[in-house]
Amino acid sequence: MNPPSGQIITAPTSLLKHVKYDHAWQITRTRCEGLSWKPELAPSPALFAQYLRDWKHSSEKRWWSEYERRFLEELETPEKKEALRELWRLAQKGLTVVLSCFCVDLAFCHRSLAGLYLKNKGLTVSEFDANSINQGYPSQLSLFN
Repeated sequence: MNPPSGQIITAPTSLLKHVKYDHAWQITRTRCEGLSWKPELAPSPALFAQYLRDWKHSSEKRWWSEYERRFLEELETPEKKEALRELWRLAQKGLTVVLSCFCVDLAFCHRSLAGLYLKNKGLTVSEFDANSINQGYPSQLSLFN
């Protein structure tokens, strides 16, 4: 099977007006008007509740590895797998889909984990951040930025 010709861009919701895309998916627990809401790619209610209750106001170093492990496990569930397959189909058609959420720091965000998961499956994935506005293009998504 040929790799898809489309691409996935991850971006904070606050920067969407600067991103060129065919489809915008909001991957959050709550809905925002004007975007396709895909809560299937948001953290589960249980994981998000633990984040709010136990981790939100503490150092990411304390909780990120546990969050990352659990969210990556969640990406293997049937509900999330179906959403990931839908992304693959859109990319296969040559479309650009942006995955958006409210997190500011990509280093500690589920959209980065979803993006890396898709990149490991052969999709072209990049992050659009504030630097991208000046450069005119998104940066390549990497674990080591």
